[in-house]
Amino acid sequence: MNPDERRILGIGFSIIFLVAFIFALDYASKPSFCRFCHEMKEAYNSWENSSHHGFDCRLCHTKPGAIGSALAYFKGVKGVFLHFTGGFAKPIKSRVGNENCLKCHQEVTLIKWVGKRKVEHHIHLKNEIQCTDCHSRVVHGATKFTDTEAPKEKDCKRCHKEVKDFFNQ
Repeated sequence: MNPDERRILGIGFSIIFLVAFIFALDYASKPSFCRFCHEMKEAYNSWENSSHHGFDCRLCHTKPGAIGSALAYFKGVKGVFLHFTGGFAKPIKSRVGNENCLKCHQEVTLIKWVGKRKVEHHIHLKNEIQCTDCHSRVVHGATKFTDTEAPKEKDCKRCHKEVKDFFNQ
């Protein structure tokens, strides 16, 4: 084989590898990929039964921007490595920052009435309280599609000691 043929063959294999790599990265970033690891089954099942079913995991679990996406891919590779080496810590924890929630839920910065209850999300955001501090069961921890959105009395009591009247309205 002459040098030109080797170069063409090398370029061809490189293109095939690159295309396969891109498809593998894309597939590995989908929720359907996550369900194959036993460590992720519970998280996958709760996501599947949540109000966020149908939204890609990256929407919540990846920081915005190209750097956030790159870091998420490295984190994913680390996760696959930990799966095969048995190094996964349980329970699996992942931070979801307010910036991710607010991409879709801009209306939470307003005062919201839930029945007779007044919820002032803007005060929580101003005090750098994370959305998931109150809404931790919205996706993971959900057992049914309903009753996942509203925080429970115990969630509020972590910061607000006197919330009984709030929940009895």
